[in-house]
Amino acid sequence: MIISMKSNLPISPDVLWNHLKSPLTFQKVASPLMGFKPLGGDRLPEQWSTRAYPLRMDLFKLIPLGSHTISFLSIDDRSRVLSTDESGTIIKTWRHTMAVHAGSSGTTAVFQDELHFSNGLLTLPTYIGVYLFFVYRHARMRQLIRSGRLN
Repeated sequence: MIISMKSNLPISPDVLWNHLKSPLTFQKVASPLMGFKPLGGDRLPEQWSTRAYPLRMDLFKLIPLGSHTISFLSIDDRSRVLSTDESGTIIKTWRHTMAVHAGSSGTTAVFQDELHFSNGLLTLPTYIGVYLFFVYRHARMRQLIRSGRLN
């Protein structure tokens, strides 16, 4: 299955790109719906790098949903595109690409999310949950930008 979503955001493309490379932003955007903590007690770095990050995933930061590993395949500062290969307890195959482009005014950013995922016989029901999570993430990012907590 493929989910693709695009949002025009009131933030500089460079500023948004720097935020996308941050685990703190990842946690802010997913919260409070989803919580992610590193497995093994490690701390997440200030910026993602091209390696694997095994995480614990919780619904509302309370209900354990199992593990989720994010492996960063590429983080391209020139084109402002990052791609991951992810898997875990809930979703078996998750290939995610995020890109940031300049908006037409040059002072706004276009955030593009594309996800290719597979979950066996549960792929179709999983689509609904993943789609709603993407809608939530885009709305949450917009909310964080407007409130000044992501700029």
